[in-house]
Amino acid sequence: MRRLAWFLLACAASLGSAERINHAGRILGALQTPTVATLFNTPQADAILSTLQVFPTSSAWNEVITNRPLLPNSAAMIAMIRSELASNRRNFRAFYEMNFVLVPNSQPLVPIDFITYPDESDPGPYPIPANQPIELWPVNTEGQTLDQWQRDVNNWGGDRHGLMVQPGSGNLYETWQMKKLANGAWQASNGAKFDLNSNAMRPAGWTSGDAAGLPMFPALVRYDEVQRGEIEHALRLVVKHTRRAYLYPARHHASSPSTTDPNVPAMGERLRLKASFVIPTTWSDEAKCVARALKKYGAIVADNGNFFQTSITPDDRWPAGCFDDLWNIDVNDFEVVQTTGENEGPRSPNPPTANAGADRTTSVGAAIALNGSVSNGNPSWYRYSGPAGVSFSNPSAANTTATFSAAGVYTLMLKVENGVHTPAFDAVVVTVNSGPTISSVTFTPNPVYGGYTTTGRVQLSGPAPSGGAAISLSDNLSIFTTPTGVNIPAGQSSATFPASASVVSSSFTGNVIARLGSVQRIGTITIQPGPFIQSLVLNPSTVVGGNSSTGTVVLSKPAPVGGTRVNLTDNQASVTLPAFVTIPQGQVQGVFSASTVPVVAPLTAFVVAAVPGSSRGANLGVLAPILLSVSVSPSSVKGGAPSTGLVRLTGNAAATVSVLLSVNGSVASVPPTVNIATGTREASFTVNTLPVTTTRTLSVIAKLGTVQRTATLTITP
Repeated sequence: MRRLAWFLLACAASLGSAERINHAGRILGALQTPTVATLFNTPQADAILSTLQVFPTSSAWNEVITNRPLLPNSAAMIAMIRSELASNRRNFRAFYEMNFVLVPNSQPLVPIDFITYPDESDPGPYPIPANQPIELWPVNTEGQTLDQWQRDVNNWGGDRHGLMVQPGSGNLYETWQMKKLANGAWQASNGAKFDLNSNAMRPAGWTSGDAAGLPMFPALVRYDEVQRGEIEHALRLVVKHTRRAYLYPARHHASSPSTTDPNVPAMGERLRLKASFVIPTTWSDEAKCVARALKKYGAIVADNGNFFQTSITPDDRWPAGCFDDLWNIDVNDFEVVQTTGENEGPRSPNPPTANAGADRTTSVGAAIALNGSVSNGNPSWYRYSGPAGVSFSNPSAANTTATFSAAGVYTLMLKVENGVHTPAFDAVVVTVNSGPTISSVTFTPNPVYGGYTTTGRVQLSGPAPSGGAAISLSDNLSIFTTPTGVNIPAGQSSATFPASASVVSSSFTGNVIARLGSVQRIGTITIQPGPFIQSLVLNPSTVVGGNSSTGTVVLSKPAPVGGTRVNLTDNQASVTLPAFVTIPQGQVQGVFSASTVPVVAPLTAFVVAAVPGSSRGANLGVLAPILLSVSVSPSSVKGGAPSTGLVRLTGNAAATVSVLLSVNGSVASVPPTVNIATGTREASFTVNTLPVTTTRTLSVIAKLGTVQRTATLTITP
């Protein structure tokens, strides 16, 4: 029959890749990057931001602090924050102020001069576009054009923050008191560069656009996220007064008047809206979204000011007054939590992992196995998206089953959490058809050796309907033969078919395609030359140089007519092998000898046995001889008479070996060393003694490297 061409390489493009999932369990999709400078208040910016992971999932900005313990002096600190504010400013405010621009990687770099804190600035140039927005634009500029606002034509001054986000590179640039001069050049009081893909902080003691040395962009309330219904990060918080200290991830303090009072918040202090605060259902959706974020992620103290406030992007798409409900939150509705450090909480070792497995296809009402794998946490499955409900046999098990009540495409999410780290997420896409579909095509055995047969199996997701299921089979492998199709009888969920492989000289992998209606599945088959080498064993696996080891090669099946020649090689001159060993027809193993020569230092030889398309290797350790023993003869002499000592190695010396000698008594003496000549394993020496009046027992000591041996010598009167 005419077969279609299907190879692994050809089908690789159809295989799904891992989903990009952020710290909140939201699927980001492919990262979108701007091609031109894109302002924050546009649908184009919304689309790009929806795919952006702002700082790693373990970042302090992305840390869920719902269950963090309170600071012991939380109540006192809240009281201090409240008391230092004017009586009419003790409620929570949302100010329309911080904006930004998204720039492409190709955005031209522009020089910028930092005039107030040059020593605490990341030097330019910066990717400043012509449409660079400056803080408050466009809603609080009283009709000024962007160019007028950039140049501050009315000399209003102010903080004038400027933020540039480069999604492609992950770079974030932030400035303070940014201004375009008459000649078109730019200046600012300070410039800070952050890596959105890293938890790296600014140098200790350095400020940034925020007095705390923190980035501002990850803390802003943005239009795109509020429209999705969830803010997925901590907010920026301004209080009246901070103490002379900073906590992770802050890097700078700005205490004025300076104080070390522990009840005054430090830069980086984290506040949380109390769980007991009931968010009214009558509030605007925007205000409710902010309040939920204040409970889940909290707010980080970032600057000093005259209000208890956070920063909202001055997006002209916000409904009028949509954040006014937040004014009903009093400072007393907050509490202060204990912060985690640079290597604590989500950033501590051994975070959880999740793997939801490969995408699947099934049919309505058929239970499909979910083969997830997890580590360092407790798993849970849930439906992320899909047209109808999903029933899990055990949603708390990594390996479980799922049953679908309606046809369609579903995304199932596997979440792994341990209460310390940011949860790990992975997704699997399940296509659910109205009837049974092909779930797999397998072969047993697989791999198959050339000249042998294998059995294929087509598995359905459920029982075949009345009349059975006619499965068509196709492949292009001239060295592999299958039938054109197989029928699965009604009520059955699988069927087998025979397949055979031709003799090959090298391994080959290809695919067999099974089709049922519009659904197809690929079964991969590997054909290997045979026989191949199943094992190579050296016994012993370690010898002293000069000795031999016996090698045994075992084939995967009996050698064919003419026998199988197995080529032998090694990578050490100190080991000698035959060039090959021939395994006779009908036999599965061959034996050879690996001889060695004495060596000065231990080494490892790698011995390889190979046939076309197959090889196995084994290590042979060759040891240098060590000191085996020292002896004296006779072992008892009369004082004044000599004895002969003998040192012996475990093998012949590859070069002259010098053995250190000593004796632990003054009535006997030995030379300081004795040399064992090349090619020999022993040498003798003389032990001289002195007359004694009483019997003395001494130790004659020989030492080579770290090995020491002793012999006992008795001296009599």
